[in-house]
Amino acid sequence: MYSLNWPRVNGAPLATASFKLSPEDFQVNEFFDGEFSGEGEHIILKIEKRGLSTEDVLKSLARLVNKPAKLISYAGLKDRQALTTQWLSIHAPGETIEGVESLQAPGWKVLESTRHNKKLRPGFLSGNHFVITLRDVQNMDDLLQRIETVKQSGVPNYFGEQRFGREGANLLRAEEMLVQGRKIKDRFLKGMYCSAARSWIYNRILAKRVDDQNWNVPLAGDVMQLAGSNSIFPIDTVDEVIAQRVQDKDIFPASPLPGKRKTRDKLDTLPLINDMYAEWQAWLDGLERLGLEEAWRSNVLHVANMEYTQTDNILQLSFTLPPGSYATVVLRELVSY
Repeated sequence: MYSLNWPRVNGAPLATASFKLSPEDFQVNEFFDGEFSGEGEHIILKIEKRGLSTEDVLKSLARLVNKPAKLISYAGLKDRQALTTQWLSIHAPGETIEGVESLQAPGWKVLESTRHNKKLRPGFLSGNHFVITLRDVQNMDDLLQRIETVKQSGVPNYFGEQRFGREGANLLRAEEMLVQGRKIKDRFLKGMYCSAARSWIYNRILAKRVDDQNWNVPLAGDVMQLAGSNSIFPIDTVDEVIAQRVQDKDIFPASPLPGKRKTRDKLDTLPLINDMYAEWQAWLDGLERLGLEEAWRSNVLHVANMEYTQTDNILQLSFTLPPGSYATVVLRELVSY
């Protein structure tokens, strides 16, 4: 019912490879540009995990420190089939948890600990650095050529397949919740299903622009997003200044994550969005009833610090992405796996 095979910029890759033969083949390291305060109500833990989801670690940690899982927060979710590091926060005002700096359980362990005056929230991190190993690569020349293209042009900023659950299961649950009125008591699951629904509609809009070859090109009436920021502004026309700022990677065309519409008159000049909203009106009504507000996300994902090493038919690729973006949407433009 829900096809997740979004269109690629340059068609299906000719190169093929084996991926995620072990968790070590997909390494993700969360990083922050700033520093933690070293004091405050929240204990901050840097953890390493292997073969577990972030939610698995939260539940395990909650049991070890004898606290409700709702008092433990994170800045980003990390893949299960991977070797990852990430930061968690425990709300523990005026409390010392003995041995917290060396806690561990099967599949995860604490690497560092400190304190901070704020809890971690999704998106709080500065970004993620990926180290990905592709094995048994066939047609290496096509893969290397596509890497150079992605370095220059970036990729469509789709939400990755993991956002939608196995075989789109999160979208089925979203339909039940938003349209059929099914009650979801678990806050984590409720948020996950809402996110899946909004991401699905965003991806549908972006996919149409990829098909039309204008996903990274400003159009009259577009909403533009400032690079590295959530700041947005609409444009009436595309003048030389706007075109140059896009070329300089200072601003990008954006597409909406639906919710209560902060109606912008300029939006009426983009029938694509209005047509897609009309097609999924029942989902939009459900999202609005739950109080979600419309947000915007850049159509363009630029990849930083992209490097690779090649040995025979093995390629190790490393790069950095901003928070909320997916390494898999970069890989799908490079190789079939």
